[in-house]
Amino acid sequence: MFIHGVRPGPMTMVESPQFVYQVVAMVFFATLAMGIFGVLLTKPLLTVLAIPRTKLMPVVFVLCAIGSYAITSRVFDVWVMIGFGLLGFVLREMKYPMAPLVLGIILGDLPDKNLRRGLVLSDGDLTPFCTRPICLVLWLTTAASILLTIDPARRAIQRAWQAVWPWGNRVQDG
Repeated sequence: MFIHGVRPGPMTMVESPQFVYQVVAMVFFATLAMGIFGVLLTKPLLTVLAIPRTKLMPVVFVLCAIGSYAITSRVFDVWVMIGFGLLGFVLREMKYPMAPLVLGIILGDLPDKNLRRGLVLSDGDLTPFCTRPICLVLWLTTAASILLTIDPARRAIQRAWQAVWPWGNRVQDG
């Protein structure tokens, strides 16, 4: 923004509203272009799925190596990419799902930064993370989602729920 002579901050709308409107217009046109190209290029790009994996994967590997090298121009990044690729291969062979792993790698930085921010705001005290109502709901939801993925825990919860609410699972005849 400084390159364009705009001082970022809360007064940006007051000092240079034309720049803000230009940014909004650019985002609108980019969204419009993505929609148009998405509709028009979907069928041609589906032909990529017809390419055999044995021919497609070397191209993907080369592009990944070029991309990891281009970020900082270090060969070390290419070795890190290869290492994580091998780790991903081993995990896939062991039948681990890849989607949670990729999401954890991509989104893992956000909770870390926000935990640090929260600890700084509370002077290192963990009690605000457990005593607020919204935090309690989030903790309970997290615990329930973890427990429901474990088969013995899920069966125990179902038995306890049926003991409390025995008529909840009955099918009524119409």
